[in-house]
Amino acid sequence: MEEIVTLHELLNGYSNIQRRSLIIDRGEFLIRQGEVESHIYYIHSGAIHAFYVSDHEEHTIRFGYKGSLITSIPSFYNGQPSELFLQAIRKTEITAYSR
Repeated sequence: MEEIVTLHELLNGYSNIQRRSLIIDRGEFLIRQGEVESHIYYIHSGAIHAFYVSDHEEHTIRFGYKGSLITSIPSFYNGQPSELFLQAIRKTEITAYSR
C-alpha cells in the first residue's frame, strides 16, 4: 500500500529548512498588506483569515484551518510586498517554515 506523506511531514524531513512553532492569539497578524512574506505556515489548530483591503472594503481570499498550509504566495516566492493580510481568527498553533 502506498504511503501518503503530507507536505508538513515532507518539510520536516529537510534539516536545512528553518522552522519554529508559534501560538498566535485571536486578532494577531502573521503578515500585513505591504510586508514581504518569508514564511509558509502549517496550521496545527485554530484558523487564519487571508484577505485584502481595497477601497476600504475587506475581501476574503480564503480561510486556513487545521492541517492546511497558508502564505502570501507571490510575496513568498518573488519577494514582492504582500497584497494580503493573514490574521488569526481564533487562537492558532502553527509551524512557520522560513525560505
